[in-house]
Amino acid sequence: MKNKRTALWLATLISFPVHALTPEQIALARQYGASDAQIQAAQGNKPAVSENSAAPTMAPTIQPRSSESSSSKAGEPFGYGLFAGMPTSNTPLADLPVPDDYLVGPGDELKIQLYGKENATHTLRVGRQGNIDFPGLGPIYVAGNSYQQVAVDLINRIKAQILGVDVFVSMGALRMMQITVTGEAFKPGAYNVNALTTVTQALQAAGGLNIGGSLRKIQIRRGGQVVQEMDLYQLLLRGNNKADIRLRAGDVVFIPAKGPSVAIDGLVRRPAIYELRGRTSLAEMVSLGGGLKPEALNEVRVTRQSETGPQVFNLRVDSPQAATFTMRDGDQVSALRVSDTYNNAVVLKGAILHPGPSSFKPGMRISQLISNPEKDLLVNTDLEYGIVVREIDARRRIEVLQFKPGEAMRNPGSPHNLTLQKRDQVILFSNAPSDTFDKNLKGNATGKAQAQADITLGTLSQESAAEQQIDNRREALLTDVLNQLKLQASPEQPVQIVEIRGEVRFPGVYPLPRNGVFADLITAAGGRTEAADRVELSRYDANGRELKLVHSHFDLPANGNATIPQLARTLQSKDRLNILAQPEWREEITVRLEGEVRYPGSYVVKRGEMLSQLIERAGGLTRFANPQGAIFTREALRRQEAENLRRLNQELRAEMAFLNMKTQDNPLAKKTDLSTEMKLAEELENTQALGRLVINTPALLAGDTAFDIRLENQDRLFIPQQRNSVSIIGEVQMPSSHTYQPGLDMHDYLERAGGSKKRADTDRIYVVKADGSVRMPGGNWLYRSSPRIERGDTIVVPVDAERRDSLSTWSAVTQIMYQIGVAWAAIKP
Repeated sequence: MKNKRTALWLATLISFPVHALTPEQIALARQYGASDAQIQAAQGNKPAVSENSAAPTMAPTIQPRSSESSSSKAGEPFGYGLFAGMPTSNTPLADLPVPDDYLVGPGDELKIQLYGKENATHTLRVGRQGNIDFPGLGPIYVAGNSYQQVAVDLINRIKAQILGVDVFVSMGALRMMQITVTGEAFKPGAYNVNALTTVTQALQAAGGLNIGGSLRKIQIRRGGQVVQEMDLYQLLLRGNNKADIRLRAGDVVFIPAKGPSVAIDGLVRRPAIYELRGRTSLAEMVSLGGGLKPEALNEVRVTRQSETGPQVFNLRVDSPQAATFTMRDGDQVSALRVSDTYNNAVVLKGAILHPGPSSFKPGMRISQLISNPEKDLLVNTDLEYGIVVREIDARRRIEVLQFKPGEAMRNPGSPHNLTLQKRDQVILFSNAPSDTFDKNLKGNATGKAQAQADITLGTLSQESAAEQQIDNRREALLTDVLNQLKLQASPEQPVQIVEIRGEVRFPGVYPLPRNGVFADLITAAGGRTEAADRVELSRYDANGRELKLVHSHFDLPANGNATIPQLARTLQSKDRLNILAQPEWREEITVRLEGEVRYPGSYVVKRGEMLSQLIERAGGLTRFANPQGAIFTREALRRQEAENLRRLNQELRAEMAFLNMKTQDNPLAKKTDLSTEMKLAEELENTQALGRLVINTPALLAGDTAFDIRLENQDRLFIPQQRNSVSIIGEVQMPSSHTYQPGLDMHDYLERAGGSKKRADTDRIYVVKADGSVRMPGGNWLYRSSPRIERGDTIVVPVDAERRDSLSTWSAVTQIMYQIGVAWAAIKP
């Protein structure tokens, strides 16, 4: 029986258009025992459509339920997607098994195979009189009998009249019949279907039901009488197809208008709009929705419209009232979420290996949450600064307590090993440089980078550490804490926020801890730097109704571990500490000399030292040096150059996008091939900025102070070897380098490179000198003189920008890339 039901539903699926197979259809097929392979095979077949079919060809559309009937929050009406698809005449495959109780009638074909003494196969059609005409036996009446009975009767009769043969009887093509689908069908009308068609197949043939049609009271009328009423919810929700009977010729499938309906949404397993059938209780309604999800509260809210306005009922699902509360048309049921607030827990966040809630125990201390640095903390967890965020009243206002995690673990009796309370939030921070997270985030394209402190403990992220890259910076973890402190500020309770700037590791805004002192704020900021020397305090002093900003100063001890009375002063709301650096304090200035220097390497220089002095310290240049080609780079210029490259790349891509859009909007315009421009944009994006500063090294070495350079940190000087060559690059037939020959001009070298290409801009050929400066041809339109060519020069033949569809950025981009390329070629071997 199971095989027959599977075959029947496979027939239904195969007859569906491929695009009409909804998840409900596939789920229902699996419920009837169809395997995934059978379903995939069914999806790959096209329906066989009868030539006599009157089926329409348009696809139905499920319209959203109007606001008068239910809220749009409840989603789509339930069940209508099962039959939505192309209306089609339903013709299952011919090789599907025929049930034994199938009634044979006019139009059916019987296949009779004889073997033994006589071998023959006869395909006989049942005539209008209900007979088949078997050769040699005459007419045999078969109509009105079941397929099983017909087969038995034929086998017995043939064996009795034809001796020495065995007989096998099977069904051939099934007869076609006409049935009618009326009412709220997508395409009501008469349909030609085969004799195995069931009610659900007839609905599919008509393209399904309109949204206004009832799924629960479909009637099958035969001879003017209702012979069956089908509730599709029994089929969809329980897999009960008892009412899905086979139709007969002339049957009418009538779809009445939809009855009362109720929407259910929220945390139920199957939110939708459901049609009611008879009296339905709230408990039954929740069951229709698939039941509550695990995170749902065991209570639902029912919103009901009345003449006096909306009424709201809150009922527990497992209460006796839920079984007696009767649903009405238009009711809205919402399953509510349980509270995600940790009432009997403390939450650990930030630079910790296992963040999240922990069960609270009376008398619990910090050391019970974090006891082993190797097992509990990250490598870069700050052991000097942590905070506890505590709710202090029913309004959930907070206060902040500061502690040292390292001290709490080392010495359980220390005051830093704070006693915790329910709902406390313990936040630990990273002592890594502030730019470390930004670099890691940029390198991890799939990382999620926002895990901030949550004061209300209400929306703690449930994602695992493997799924997100947690931002343990002070700024990120303190954002919500600071916002909460600002929100709860009042005239009686000023905002509990302080600020520190200057010579500390992590300057910024911090929460004012309970009983906090100046030293606590410096500790929170990661401690002072080596340059720290003096503190300036800016504090608002209330004088009556007027606030006055007062400044005071004190010196810090030379020993960073020493304490002074000023550091024990109590912090007040909106205090600002500015840690000032020692006068004339500067970070170490390092300059690197490379190439043909007698003693190359990194040198520490004093402030104001000149390049000529450093070269003298390095022993001067070797006899192979080419001072004219010296390449001097500066970090500040490199950053500026990198920004210019980024901006040019954006401008170039914007111009390409505009050109492409312009040619697409105008069908008569000539299509532009931007492949070369795209390649240039990619090369520009990968170009590494150099930050070269053109200098006159020979004049500098000769003692001309006008050309000397005051050194800065990370400056770099590269002295190349003497080159006896001239290079030609750009739009020439063969970019190459040639031996320098005195007396040859620019055009002579261009001829040696095969001459310029068609797209070359011969009027803008220029020379990049060995020192990085650029020389353009001189003269006027009548006579143009070529720059003098010297050893180490590079001749650049640019592309004609006018041939690039008015790309204004093209010329600037190519020139910059050529100049950077020449410098890098000299530095890199």
